[in-house]
Amino acid sequence: MKTLRFIKKKIRILHFIKSYSYLCRITSAKDLIDVNYLLALKSATIIQYTIKGRFMSR
Repeated sequence: MKTLRFIKKKIRILHFIKSYSYLCRITSAKDLIDVNYLLALKSATIIQYTIKGRFMSR
């Protein structure tokens, strides 16, 4: 069960990295602030999932 959670977390992180690289390719320099804002929101969600997973597995 713990292995499955670990794999799901890895998939979320890889999806985040993939979306980051995609956003960097499609945006211009003036839109970079908006991209960084969206990424900050998304990374906070990933961290929240990770913390919840750790507390729930104990």
